[in-house]
Amino acid sequence: WGMRSTTAANGVEALDELTGALNAGEPYRLALIDSSLPGMEKGELALAIGSDPNLAKLGMVLLTSLGSTRHNWDDTAELFDASLTKPVRQRELQQVLLRLLSGEKDRGIPREEDTRLEEALAGRRGRILVAEDNSTNQKVLLHILESLGQSGVAAASGKEVLQELQSSPYDLVFMDLHMPGMDGIEATRRIRTLPTGVGRRNAALPIIAMSGHTGQDTTCLQAGMNDVLHKPVEPAAVAETLRQWLPSRSGQSGTGFPGERPKGLPESGDATEPPAAAPSTWDQKTFLDRVLGNREAADEVVRLTLQELPGKMEGLRKALEQGNAPEAEQWAHAARGIASNIGADALYQTLSTIETAAGRRTVEPARSLRREVERQYELLLSELRRGLGERD
Repeated sequence: WGMRSTTAANGVEALDELTGALNAGEPYRLALIDSSLPGMEKGELALAIGSDPNLAKLGMVLLTSLGSTRHNWDDTAELFDASLTKPVRQRELQQVLLRLLSGEKDRGIPREEDTRLEEALAGRRGRILVAEDNSTNQKVLLHILESLGQSGVAAASGKEVLQELQSSPYDLVFMDLHMPGMDGIEATRRIRTLPTGVGRRNAALPIIAMSGHTGQDTTCLQAGMNDVLHKPVEPAAVAETLRQWLPSRSGQSGTGFPGERPKGLPESGDATEPPAAAPSTWDQKTFLDRVLGNREAADEVVRLTLQELPGKMEGLRKALEQGNAPEAEQWAHAARGIASNIGADALYQTLSTIETAAGRRTVEPARSLRREVERQYELLLSELRRGLGERD
């Protein structure tokens, strides 16, 4: 659009850049400020900018995650001239920039993310069953659902899913594929085929698979699932899935039926895997976005990770030492799910390699990665503990 732009990684850098440009006679006219900044919070930065009369003409746009206003929209947000929800839409960004550049300065204007949320889920509120045996994964998805105005209940196995559906009505199920005892595929088949009870009552119930692999979509649809949500789950993807399948208050059902592939869902193998280049030990920015910028929820998930991940990594270590490929695959899968949700990209990728090798019942390639996976695990623990300590 013919504009010049500069980035800053935190509030201190932003202030230095703003004052430096001002002293050089080339002041900035606009600033896009993320709601989850390290060190200096968004409110502190906005107050620092607003208290400087030389920066009074600067237009400030707050960038938030979908649904985050339910948790972290506070009084300091009134210092901003506009807000946008990530991922930012080009048309919305252009409209906001044009309005501010034309001189319209209206503190406390209606928030764009509220409008987008209402548009995405207009009239769609429901009771959602989350079938997931991993506590950290449960916590992340339940928090996203709560932020989107939904009521969520967790079940840790396929057997618990059938019991819940037998005793209580639900509007939609998020079904993990790998659960102890009865997995998500078998639970779905029973829901779709049982002639009485849970099957009859839930014949048209939307069931959304949650899969960490991209090659299982066809199996999920053949089992009677409606859609596939790839892990790690992202707020925008969850909102779109609810918009697609959750019945509205008027009684109108979702747009699909069991086994139908919605428009735009990638075919098997098309979904993009986490980037292989320069994986980070802990991508805190991505993780915070995943929990909609809610620091309390983030800390709770981190504490759960510190409780649960050590046991799974110890199980993996013993399985590799004993050359037990099936158990190594199981433990690697369980640990990989936690690493994925927390944003531990390096550990996630190594665990994925171990899981794949162990799944082929060739334990030696997996064994060769034992030292590397333990090194990445220790680095992650150190960063997680340091992150908690800084906030405490």
